Amino acid sequence: MSKLGKSILFGVIVIVIGVVILITALAISGWKLDSDFEMKVYDCSTEISSFNLDFDMGYLKTQFYDGEKIKIEYPENRSLKTTFTETEDGTLKMVTKKHFKLFQFNMWFDKVPTTVVSVPRDSVLNLDLKINTGKVEVASGDYGNITIDLNAGEINFEDISCKDNICNINAGKVNFKTLNSLSNTFKLNAGSVKITDFVGNDVDTTLNAGNFDITNASCKTWKMKVNAGDIYFGNLTCQDVLFNVNAGNIKVNTWIGDILKLDVDAGTINVVVGGAKSDYSISVDKTSGSCNLQGQTGQDSNKRIEVDLDAGNIDVNFTS
Repeated sequence: MSKLGKSILFGVIVIVIGVVILITALAISGWKLDSDFEMKVYDCSTEISSFNLDFDMGYLKTQFYDGEKIKIEYPENRSLKTTFTETEDGTLKMVTKKHFKLFQFNMWFDKVPTTVVSVPRDSVLNLDLKINTGKVEVASGDYGNITIDLNAGEINFEDISCKDNICNINAGKVNFKTLNSLSNTFKLNAGSVKITDFVGNDVDTTLNAGNFDITNASCKTWKMKVNAGDIYFGNLTCQDVLFNVNAGNIKVNTWIGDILKLDVDAGTINVVVGGAKSDYSISVDKTSGSCNLQGQTGQDSNKRIEVDLDAGNIDVNFTS
């Protein structure tokens, strides 16, 4: 037998031995392809005003129902465990943790059953959602304060109305169909936020990386700092806007408002202003880079555009 043939034969033998060892280990650990999840139910014993979730994996959805207390249907097995704590201040804490064991591969193949959180229909909950991985669906409705801490995975909101919204994203996706919120803070280190329709008062956004995409937005003030990444607005109606770009890109298809401040150290801003250029007083302080605006005095004393450009590109156009 040639050296090549001997090498192939030796490789096959090694693979066979490896497979035998793996199968033996799996058999000892009780591994199987069939799911071994057990569905359990947790019934809250007190009135709950805040729901705190620490979620490691799987799929969770909320829904409103005609019951009097929060009820949670959830899966468990040897590797996935859930604990619940009710505090005196009306907070329900739900912690779901996965624990991988040597040679236990169930969690890789089994589809984790859905966790269903049923909330009394008239409840206005504060939500504190920490998602390490997995997918969460939040039902349409009125909420108190919403805090999101997303390390991976996906959170989807339908039609949401709330007081304050704080969104911290290290990775993953947050999607809102409709968001109506008074005070809003978005911080993205990576990942994405996508909002179809937004109405609010004040918005503060920091983008270190990732994507921020809004189709329609209406608010009083919007402060946005972009260190990297991409921002896109379809239609933005906002009285007072500050865009500070150290790197990255901002594009606004149509902006309607009174005050637009553009501070660019590097990167690109493209804005189409819904209105006449003659209405706006414009001031331009340019060190380097490209800007298509020049200083002027506008006809409306309440409307102004301020440009501070160190490097990069600013392009502002008007619809009339």
